[in-house]
Amino acid sequence: SLCDQLRRRLGTRPRSQRAAAVWRNICPYSTPASFGRRRSPGRLKVSASPFIAGVELGGTKAIAVLARGSTIVERHTVPTTSPADTLGALAERLASWHRAVPFAGIGIASFGPLQLDQEAPDHGCLLTTPKPGWSGAAVAATLVNKLRVRWRIDTDVSGAALAEWRWGAARGCNSLCYI
Repeated sequence: SLCDQLRRRLGTRPRSQRAAAVWRNICPYSTPASFGRRRSPGRLKVSASPFIAGVELGGTKAIAVLARGSTIVERHTVPTTSPADTLGALAERLASWHRAVPFAGIGIASFGPLQLDQEAPDHGCLLTTPKPGWSGAAVAATLVNKLRVRWRIDTDVSGAALAEWRWGAARGCNSLCYI
């Protein structure tokens, strides 16, 4: 299987502290010691699926979704123009959804580069980027500050890889190489 091929090539343990940190960020309910063991699809125990929100901020468009479990209930798309217009429209939609159906958290996947260090004062902000007007944009703060919910942010590439691992082609694999 693809999982077995990847496991043989990459090994079953993270090869660096950075790899272990990335794994913990993506899969906080597993540890590097769990590398090499096949996970069952039902690894998270949730009594009733809470509502959750997701934002994918791309170079030309941004998508916000409201979901219950793995079922998307609502989707909202806006063009990626300026930080004020794009993030403002997304924040407004998230607030509207949260007033109607309070959700448990938000996952944000954004083009980068992003400040992902949770201890940094600019955590969740874009760093120097070639996208005009976006360097220093406070992506996470703009989207979540008024909502008081749990949130995580990562790059759009890491978000896509995580989605493949959780629901897509890499489901059930212990290792994933996303190019």
